[in-house]
Amino acid sequence: MSTGTIDASNVYPGDIIRFVTSIPDAVSFYTGHNHPSGVEAFSTADHHITRQIAEYAENLSFEYSGMFAIGDSNYSFMKEADLDDVYPLPKPEKKHEVELLEHVIEERGRLLDKTVSNPDDALSVVNRVSEGRDGIILMDNRHYPTAFIPVDFSKAKKLAGTKEANRILASVTRANAAAAIIKTSGEHEYALNVSALLDKADIRVLDVFQGSQSLKMSGVSTERHHSSLFNIRSLDQSIDSIAAESSLSALQEDALTDVFGSRPKNQKIIDRKLREYFQSRYTESSESPNVRAFVTEQMRQLRQSGALKKLSEAYFKNQLSFGLNDGIARHPIPAEKAEAAIRRVLG
Repeated sequence: MSTGTIDASNVYPGDIIRFVTSIPDAVSFYTGHNHPSGVEAFSTADHHITRQIAEYAENLSFEYSGMFAIGDSNYSFMKEADLDDVYPLPKPEKKHEVELLEHVIEERGRLLDKTVSNPDDALSVVNRVSEGRDGIILMDNRHYPTAFIPVDFSKAKKLAGTKEANRILASVTRANAAAAIIKTSGEHEYALNVSALLDKADIRVLDVFQGSQSLKMSGVSTERHHSSLFNIRSLDQSIDSIAAESSLSALQEDALTDVFGSRPKNQKIIDRKLREYFQSRYTESSESPNVRAFVTEQMRQLRQSGALKKLSEAYFKNQLSFGLNDGIARHPIPAEKAEAAIRRVLG
């Protein structure tokens, strides 16, 4: 990835992310470097770049497993930027053979012989390249369009840890893109989440077009920092994701939204409020002959699925933010959820 000079190395986290996304089905990666001085201890710069790489890799489908620094007889390793240990270098027991990989560079050319230098140019390029489709127009460092990625932006509200995020970043890598314009016919908040994803690959988003309307000309910033890719997720998004993973019913998902939205102080309050919620929604049936059996079964399913434990742990570790995230996490919610939120506020 980088050779650097005799006593330093230039490392670009965005390039590392591009490289990893180009490897199909990658699940984790390490980074490492040698110290020509022979001293294995990490420098302040090593801690800084490790923290940066970890931040860039956050919320993608693969994990950053840590950094190595190789000295004369020992090596240092850290998974987290503030924690490192020293280990003796093991002696290799035998030689290892590694297959050679060949990279073939293809000249793809440009989609149009037209550069983007102002909003009118951008709209013209968007219309000609997208042909009415939603997606991302990728450009080289001189802002000539080089590739188009079709995107279903209804999926873009949940890019964190998804194959769709990998597909987009891998396409960016193949196109060797430096900049992009996003075109959507739907909610521009979802397009701005894609902008946060592109920042992980150090792609400059020049503009976002909602239909033919330029967000930049409307005064909306179209560049989003990669940390806003639902690094801190909203209540609805977090519960929606956990509910889908755990195959929860609509009633159970609504119960979690209502209870956690009230900002409970401890697990005992969460359990009590969940029981009260299910009790208030009980309707007699052959499957649930009485309210007690109904509530007990709903709580059993929440616990057995792991959803209640997962959401509670994230909530109390402050990994979730139950509020608006700079407009990025905003999306329409059903009327009944909005009414429930208003009732909670008004008491």
